[in-house]
Amino acid sequence: MEPDYDEVELVHVIKPFRLVDAESYERAYWRRDGVALAAGYYVVSWPSRAAKRAFNEDAIFRGPFRERAEALDNLAGNTR
Repeated sequence: MEPDYDEVELVHVIKPFRLVDAESYERAYWRRDGVALAAGYYVVSWPSRAAKRAFNEDAIFRGPFRERAEALDNLAGNTR
């Protein structure tokens, strides 16, 4: 059964292991595989079981999107 991912946020990965969150704060992120994400915009989801929204191994990153508008369309469930 798929986990329930009901928390979502749009972020901008600006360099390896650093992103800007929806509130414009620069934050660190990490991944289970230790591989940095490519620069760009991502839609991030968390399972409802996550105690807090941290940019860690619980987070699922969808992207990268070159433009913020593309990521917003994905967040809204639209496709281009």
